Amino acid sequence: MRRIAVLFLTLALAASNVTAKPLKPLTQGGSWDVSGARMADVTCDGRPDIIMTGHAGKTLLVSVVPGGRKNRAFDFSFGIDSGRQDAVCALPVHIVTEKLTCEDDEYGHLEGCRPMRRCMMFAVADGLCDSLWFYWNAKARRIDWYRH
Repeated sequence: MRRIAVLFLTLALAASNVTAKPLKPLTQGGSWDVSGARMADVTCDGRPDIIMTGHAGKTLLVSVVPGGRKNRAFDFSFGIDSGRQDAVCALPVHIVTEKLTCEDDEYGHLEGCRPMRRCMMFAVADGLCDSLWFYWNAKARRIDWYRH
C-alpha cells in the first residue's frame, strides 16, 4: 500500500511539473495521508504546491512542499487533543483550499498577508473543532497559521 501511495504522489508531481524532496518517513507507526493531499499555490509564486497531512502517535503533521526549484518544505506539528488550542480534536482530518482573502471575521486583516490573484489559503479540518487555517505571509516570506 505504501508503494502505491508513493507511486501516486510521484505521478501527480510528474504530471504537474512540480519537483519536491521526498517526505520524511514518520516514526511511531505514523503515516502520510497521500490520498488526502491537495495541490494549490499557497506560496503565491504562481506554481502549485503540495499540501499533505500525516500523523505519528498523538501528533498531526502538516507539510507544504513548494513547487519549482526552491523545494524546502514548510512543516508544522500539532497535537491531537480536544483540550488544546494548538491541536485538532480528532483524526481523520481533511484539507480545504480557498482563494486567499487576507481577512478573517474574528481576526481582521491577517498579519503580513497580501491578496494576490491565483493565490490560495487552506484549512485542516476535523469536523469537530475550529479548523487550522494556513496562509502566505508575504512580509515574512513564510506560511503562517491561525485557528478559526
